[in-house]
Amino acid sequence: MTTPFDDAERRIWSGRAEVYARTYARLCAHPVEALLDAVLANFVLNHVGRPLAALTELRRATRPGGRVAATIWRAPGAPGQTLIGRAAQAVGLTRPAWLPALDPDDDFPRTPEGLAALLAAAGFLEATCSEVAWDHETGADEWWAGAEQGIGAIGQVLNSRGPEGMAEARRAYDGLSAEFRTPSGQLVLPHIALLAAGTA
Repeated sequence: MTTPFDDAERRIWSGRAEVYARTYARLCAHPVEALLDAVLANFVLNHVGRPLAALTELRRATRPGGRVAATIWRAPGAPGQTLIGRAAQAVGLTRPAWLPALDPDDDFPRTPEGLAALLAAAGFLEATCSEVAWDHETGADEWWAGAEQGIGAIGQVLNSRGPEGMAEARRAYDGLSAEFRTPSGQLVLPHIALLAAGTA
């Protein structure tokens, strides 16, 4: 059974594969090497309404003794992760009323301890979690484009007040981006993900 969060995730991601591939796919591919030779859930748990149920199903589908690895974004996020959100907040853009957050009963701390505990609750043995930090280099327009075109919850926030709100947020973004800009004009954006693993 899906939750309102699941329904919203389907709505905000539907039809956006091409823009995702051009904008954020390279970012999310960073931890893939650390995930190989295991059953994977690379940034999947960010997008399900019942993360514990999803992990429990992943455990059910994994052979006994098999390894599972999962990544999510840490919260609070690193400065590069929060750049567009800070720009939206600076001009008063907020999460649309139709876009639900996780039910508090299904939520969990986005910390190494919180994700490891979630794996343990799903029945994984030897559940561990560590932080993976890296700098993502990208162009300012490229980084903005994914959210501008509606990718993820931040994309819905940016589009919540139409073109005027988008233009105000872009001006704030351009100002805030200065701290990450290299002499060549590229942005170097610090990110932190959580990488957890356990045995079925």
